[in-house]
Amino acid sequence: MNIVDWVLIGVLIVFALAGWRRGFVAGLLSFVGFIGGGLLAAFVLPDVIVKYTDSGFIRVAVLAIAIVVSAILGQLVASFLGRRLRGGLTWRPVRLVDSLAGAALNVLAVAIVGWIVVSAVAYLPASAVTKNIRQSSVLIGLDKLVPDIARNTFTNLRDAVSATAVPRVFSGLAEFTGPDVETPDAQSVKAGGVQSARASVVQVRGDAEACLSEISGSGFVVASGYVVTNAHVVAGVSEPRVQVSGQGKYLRAKVVAFDPKLDFAVLLVPELRAAPLTLAENLGESGDPVVAVGFPGGGDLTATPARIRAVVTARGDDIYGQAGVERELYAFRGQLRPGNSGGPLLSPSGEVVGMVFGAGVGDSKTGYAITAPQLASAVRAAVTRTDEVSTGVCNP
Repeated sequence: MNIVDWVLIGVLIVFALAGWRRGFVAGLLSFVGFIGGGLLAAFVLPDVIVKYTDSGFIRVAVLAIAIVVSAILGQLVASFLGRRLRGGLTWRPVRLVDSLAGAALNVLAVAIVGWIVVSAVAYLPASAVTKNIRQSSVLIGLDKLVPDIARNTFTNLRDAVSATAVPRVFSGLAEFTGPDVETPDAQSVKAGGVQSARASVVQVRGDAEACLSEISGSGFVVASGYVVTNAHVVAGVSEPRVQVSGQGKYLRAKVVAFDPKLDFAVLLVPELRAAPLTLAENLGESGDPVVAVGFPGGGDLTATPARIRAVVTARGDDIYGQAGVERELYAFRGQLRPGNSGGPLLSPSGEVVGMVFGAGVGDSKTGYAITAPQLASAVRAAVTRTDEVSTGVCNP
């Protein structure tokens, strides 16, 4: 239990007492007004606010205040009519049942609106506030009851405050980071296998014209002429290009496999001559040293020491924010930056143990990678293809 839990418990008690006094008949109308007002703001405002500010903090502050104010205004209007109807209930047992049901209904109303607000706030960059929200026992318990259809309904709200197009590793508030492990070994980046593998890591670039943006990510060679990367790296890109080790000329590529659920894509690069890397057949273990290789920030090729925390089956979102996708991932200790996406997570021998997928929301020292065994079957099917496929739409 943390301070967020105690505040929520206090709010729930206050709303329960208000619901008791108001009763079910009046509360039902109040419930409709409260939820209706909150939903109206949650659906309408995100698309409006993103046009006026790029600040995630300002967006979430305006959204949170507007949703709560709109919900309260809706409740006040509906309550006026509800009080008039409750006056017609004069038999004491009926009024008792009406009061109990009213308290329960009011608690449900504030729980729903509260979840809508915190589901957006929790995806702001890590801070003391977001940490307490994500670790709140009350909110985690409530979040577990929310179906995927509800999460998908509020995708635009979460996207309005999220600073990244990378899909969410975990759809809910609770984020699995794995056990504590030793500090990554800085010397692991100098291992012979890692040094050799660098020659097979590529930078992926392209223009997402519909979003008026240039994308930049990482990838690695998995077969002669074929590169694997994340789907979100090439989403909406019509003419991707790759540069081996971040040096030399850019080579034209075309996407021959695109899976927005797994967040997996394969590029065919006819002029590519770099040697393919080997996918590890077995899963790594907690504490194993690994190295994330890629182009953080769209800069130079960089090897980042890391250490596996655990293997986890994560229920998260696809690249368009739709919940209900399961992936087998490594949670590992190591610091990543945008641009690392799609790069290999290497063992000291140079084998690919996973593909870097995303970073922790609540813990900046935790990264996630899709495991090599999960990638293997998708890679085998893709490296025989030569026909270009659609890359969907870009994420602005």
